[in-house]
Amino acid sequence: MRSLARRFSPIQLLVIGFVLLSLVGALLLMLPMANSNGFSQPFLDALFMSVSAVSTTGLAVVHVGGAYTLFGQVVILALVQIGGLGYMTLILFVIYMAGGNISYQGGHLMTESMVVPSRGEMRAFVRRIIKVTLLVEGVGALALALYWLPSYGWLEAAYLGLFHAISAFCTAGIMLFADGFVAFQSDWLFNALVNGIAIAGAVGFFVLSDVVNAGRRLLRHYAVHRLTTHSKLALLVSTGLVVGGTAVLFWLNYTPTISWPTQFLTASFQVLAASSTTGFNTVDLASWRQTSLLILIVLMFIGAPAGGTGGGIKSTTFGVILLILWSVLRHNRDVNAFGRRIPRDTLVKGVAVAMTAVIWLTLSCIILTLTEPTALFLDILFEAASALGTVGLSTGLTPELSSGGKVVVILTMLVGRVGPLGVMFSLFGRPSTTAYRYPQEEVFVG
Repeated sequence: MRSLARRFSPIQLLVIGFVLLSLVGALLLMLPMANSNGFSQPFLDALFMSVSAVSTTGLAVVHVGGAYTLFGQVVILALVQIGGLGYMTLILFVIYMAGGNISYQGGHLMTESMVVPSRGEMRAFVRRIIKVTLLVEGVGALALALYWLPSYGWLEAAYLGLFHAISAFCTAGIMLFADGFVAFQSDWLFNALVNGIAIAGAVGFFVLSDVVNAGRRLLRHYAVHRLTTHSKLALLVSTGLVVGGTAVLFWLNYTPTISWPTQFLTASFQVLAASSTTGFNTVDLASWRQTSLLILIVLMFIGAPAGGTGGGIKSTTFGVILLILWSVLRHNRDVNAFGRRIPRDTLVKGVAVAMTAVIWLTLSCIILTLTEPTALFLDILFEAASALGTVGLSTGLTPELSSGGKVVVILTMLVGRVGPLGVMFSLFGRPSTTAYRYPQEEVFVG
């Protein structure tokens, strides 16, 4: 293990870990006992479903509830849970529970896996992640089970509640119903339960911890706890995207023959599904107009805040890019937010993340237009953005993909889970430092 750590960089080890986990999942899904027809699933389809679960994307070439047995569904659910938390989180939790300590390399891997505090606080933070996950998923599973109890037996209702609570918290979007959640389109209680679980996972453990600490201090009449700049930016940008997206989609898809509360509920659910990268649906997206799909593409590309189970370039990254633009327009030397200056390294990384994501999305769309010549370009763009943002929403193209198209989407889902910039880092190996700087010279831009 130590020789691997010396040979590969932390981000390379992270990529290798996700690839190996995907291969193990694919082999398990290929077993006849995992498939409802009793036969072995083709390797490419099994790999697609395994990567979709590990990356918490939710795109599916087969219907999970109908194609897999209970064993196969449990394999999918386990992959979702491991992928949602990041396998390094679970490994470190086991190490801590056994009384061990995290290595320096393990600390780097954890940092690459998700937003974490300093290494000295990592033990408490990992335990907090596990507690929050068990609490939210447990309460969510119980609430959904009680919701479905009048329609199903105890065991089936409990299983449905557990499966969809984990899928929602990990923003996987994998459902056991053939038509998604279309049957619950106008049910306010169901929408509130699913969205609440998904938001808890997508907003990020760091933000959740920050908000909970602020609430505790307020209830105990202590001095008001100041939220970090990261939490403020995450909450502000995410709320703005959800509110603005809901208003626009409600207006674009308004139909006088359908009650406005149902249409508002549908618009808000799909906006939350796209921006949190959960990927659930309560409507057939193929029936929506092109403008609505383009808005969903933008929301999927941006995604959820950094540090949670959601994907995308992250709403905090998008917020940083907006701050850079505002700073340029105002001719400010520094990029500031909420009375704090954003570090230069953060600014550079934010731009690099967005640029690498745009490049990968463009390349994947170009290749998909070659592998899927009969598909509409908007459907291809929607599929690629959904895979890169690890969302799972689809206009129906996924089951129709060719073998080449499936390979492209598989790679895009993995890139979306690790991060386009992380994949680029893994290709260049360990970072190298130079002891010199070149002379500065002007380059004209604009």
